Amino acid sequence: MVQRRPLRGRRGCYDRRTVRAIVWIGALGLLGACSSGGSPSSRVEAEVIPRHRRGGPADGPAEPSGGQVDGQVDGQVDGHSWASPRTNSTAAPPAGDDTGAESSSREPGSATSSSSPVPLAPEAVELSAADGVVVHGLLHAVESDEPRPIVLLFHQAGSNAAEYAPIAPKLQTLGLHALAIDQRSGKRRFGRDNLTVQALGKSTGFGSAYRDLVAALLWAKQGGYSKILVWGSSYSAALVFRLASEHGDSLAAVLAFSPGEYMGGKHTVAGWAQRTRVPVFITCAPGNEVEAARAIAKAAGESAVLHVPSRGVHGSSILHPSRNPAGHRQVWAAVEDFLERVVSV
Repeated sequence: MVQRRPLRGRRGCYDRRTVRAIVWIGALGLLGACSSGGSPSSRVEAEVIPRHRRGGPADGPAEPSGGQVDGQVDGQVDGHSWASPRTNSTAAPPAGDDTGAESSSREPGSATSSSSPVPLAPEAVELSAADGVVVHGLLHAVESDEPRPIVLLFHQAGSNAAEYAPIAPKLQTLGLHALAIDQRSGKRRFGRDNLTVQALGKSTGFGSAYRDLVAALLWAKQGGYSKILVWGSSYSAALVFRLASEHGDSLAAVLAFSPGEYMGGKHTVAGWAQRTRVPVFITCAPGNEVEAARAIAKAAGESAVLHVPSRGVHGSSILHPSRNPAGHRQVWAAVEDFLERVVSV
């Protein structure tokens, strides 16, 4: 509460040395001239309610450099330092503020008081797969006054949720929540361990990771999000078609980056794509990935968009500025156009 000093009158005028401010509040209008009786005016108060302080960047420094992955320094992805996220993304009011307001917890997809989506700091989450495996993830939420869509982000082989360190913040600026998980098939990369694999003590085969995708979908269905989109990279770009074929009623769209027949059969993934009934976006690196991507897009039918850029790399890394410096903007433009069409962001 910010208080203004009372205006003290004396007969016929005000003493300028004691006058500090005249506060205009709404319909109070002009203060009247002082009375001949010289009685002091009432105390005038102005209540200042600061905007709720959103979560800032993740706590702690980036992990120390420990080798390189695909030409990138361990601990950074395209300039994004990867550090342990906040376990509680609700920040306290700034020191010295006394608003009298109490912080309250909120569900990830629930409405908030913000007039437009505001990105929040990454928050660690844990999901439970059907077989009891604990799946670790990072929620990149937005604060919004209405439910917003969420994108479920699944990484490629030998990777983890940090694959999306440069991507999730961009999705947040588009007004989308994003959940990146550590599937049980992966490992340390981009300066971060795969926590699901670390807890299991081993990395499993690609097919086993499907349970983790289902766990993420079930978690999102309970979160009150307006729409759910799934996004796969490499082997998970194949698995998202299985997810769409079996849980299509729960999904708004599929995005697949470098999909292929990674599940052992010649047409397994194409078969899943053929049973997919939601809009599909497919992209890949130019060259030897195109044939497989085109076959899957053809199987998905008229709802599929195939974008083959002039430059690119494998998987979701095609959107990383450092991995695809000459081509990432072209792919991002296609992704944003697709997202705008399917979720009206």
